[in-house]
Amino acid sequence: MSVSVTSETDSQFRNPLVEDDTGLEIEQDDTEERIEHPFEPEKVKIRTVNIVVSQMVERIKFEEIDLAPDFQRNRGIWSRERKSRLIESLLLRIPIPVFYVAADRNEVWSVVDGVQRMSTIDEYVTGQFPLERLQYLTQLKGCRHDALTRPLQRRISETQLIVNVIEPGTPDEVMQNVFLRINTGGMRLNGQEIRHALNPGPVRNYLKTLAESNEFIEATDGTIPPKRMDDRECVLRFLAFYIEPPEKYTTSDLDGYLGRTMKRVNNMSAAELSGYEADFRKAMRAAHCIFGEDAFRKPRAEANRRRPVNKALFETWSVSLASCSSKEIEFLIERSKDVKRRLSELMAEDTDFDNAISYSTGLPSRVRKRFQAIEQIIKGFV
Repeated sequence: MSVSVTSETDSQFRNPLVEDDTGLEIEQDDTEERIEHPFEPEKVKIRTVNIVVSQMVERIKFEEIDLAPDFQRNRGIWSRERKSRLIESLLLRIPIPVFYVAADRNEVWSVVDGVQRMSTIDEYVTGQFPLERLQYLTQLKGCRHDALTRPLQRRISETQLIVNVIEPGTPDEVMQNVFLRINTGGMRLNGQEIRHALNPGPVRNYLKTLAESNEFIEATDGTIPPKRMDDRECVLRFLAFYIEPPEKYTTSDLDGYLGRTMKRVNNMSAAELSGYEADFRKAMRAAHCIFGEDAFRKPRAEANRRRPVNKALFETWSVSLASCSSKEIEFLIERSKDVKRRLSELMAEDTDFDNAISYSTGLPSRVRKRFQAIEQIIKGFV
């Protein structure tokens, strides 16, 4: 089973102490979803276009459709059987669901809903897999595209596809809301995957590089697989609250805040990016030296079972440690047992802190609470 760990609004009613298959603790939202700044309906600009499969394949060939190839989850999610059944649907003239894309000024489309379907059609037409385990057209078992008769090839290439295009200039908050509403696939995009689709540019590779760094992998004990980009969201949450102090976070829109951070990173100089990367790696090394395999996790519960990585603790400790001097980090490492003991006491004694890292963690009051509490722990030792 694949469970999407996303922002707080996606995890409503879930047990905050349950670990999902991403290796992260699931956060629970105990507040109703709210829209603090409603947008005007006329800002939703979506047009519907009809294209045929051959046009879609040509667009992909010339990179006029961005399938976001560094989405870790794009490839390998669908089985060969499921891919074959989609192609069989085309051959049987069974309509398939509509696609949703966002267009830029040059009419390059970024696919947000329909990546698997579009990728599968392109892979088959370009000869990347044979058909198998078909339900009706069993005589085509083992056939690649070039082995089909010309009438069957034409049936695929001339299949009409419906594409809903979100036009350029549509405000980001509008696109984010639209994507969440139309995200209808069998495996829903999570918050970071949507932000990734909305923000092409250097930031994609930057987050990937930091998430694949030895320091991050060692600090998290390799328990956050990259498949759904949860590792990149952890890195992004560090950047968001390190680039801009937590006190400046004043809305409950964590998704939007993270999205704006991606845009800022896209516009940074090489020197700025290098500086933040160095501080991130420093924080990861410090966390590993202080907490060992328990870094960014709540204190162990009964039976000494290790907890999963907690996103709120990750952002708080990583930002706080990145802000420390080398000498201060040395003090914390020397007193690591006392630091861990103090964190356990804080969890047991301060319900507000526990809530701040478990429920509705995007609320400004809870962001301030957890950063202030960790800051006090650090001050107590350095």
